Amino acid sequence: MLSSSLLRTSLSVLVISMFALGCNQGDERLEEKAKIEGKAQAQAELQSQLDNLEKRVEIARAEGKAVAQAELQAQVDNIELVVQRARAEGRAQAEAEINAGNANLSAKAQLMEADLATRHLFYQALKGTYEGGLATERGEFKVRITLVPSLPPATYLRSRQLEEITSDLNNLFFHAQVLQWNPANRLSSVGCRVENIRPDINKGEIAIASSNCPNLYKLRIADPETERSVRTEENPTPKDSEVSNATAKAISDGKITELAEIRGEVHPTTNASIYTLSVKRSSTR
Repeated sequence: MLSSSLLRTSLSVLVISMFALGCNQGDERLEEKAKIEGKAQAQAELQSQLDNLEKRVEIARAEGKAVAQAELQAQVDNIELVVQRARAEGRAQAEAEINAGNANLSAKAQLMEADLATRHLFYQALKGTYEGGLATERGEFKVRITLVPSLPPATYLRSRQLEEITSDLNNLFFHAQVLQWNPANRLSSVGCRVENIRPDINKGEIAIASSNCPNLYKLRIADPETERSVRTEENPTPKDSEVSNATAKAISDGKITELAEIRGEVHPTTNASIYTLSVKRSSTR
């Protein structure tokens, strides 16, 4: 009886042990399977993350490239706009400078033309022949002075270049012929011709000096009416310089178109005497 019970008990223990062993082995398999499945899932998730990361990196690269290209294009566009603006500003500045330069040249040309016109008034008023007397210790002599302008006044229908006006200013002067003779013998005349005589149009003074002339002539212009206008109670006998200044101004103002008289001094080269000269217009143009 005892043996049978012991046997049954042993068998029960053995069955339980085997069952426990089987259970343990099953748990281990489950655990191993779980580990494998977890590892696979982890690897899959990791691979998925890696794939997503690569995609994100690729997307980021593409987006960064696009942004960089857009920024570069914007910079290029801005540079082109800056260049175009600079060109436009440079062109406008150049045109403004050219216009200003042209305006300055035009204003200068107008001033030079006005100066030339004033000079022509003086030359045209003086041109002609003047005759008078010269008293010396050797007796009375007749004197004739002829003044001829080198250029006539001209009217132009266009605006002239500065070079043209400058040429006229430089080439405007008097040709002069001076003759002296004894009234008793007209064949006894002596004289000279002088070119490039440039009078002082403000003071009304003319100097005729040349190696061809035996005398130096220092002349001043005069006009009877102008002389009367400068004569006052305080100054009843105005100087020849005052008369010539006033006469020159009257010519430049257009009040005198034909000079009446020339006064001055004759300085011979053969002696130290100085003779007074007065010649009046004997012919017009």
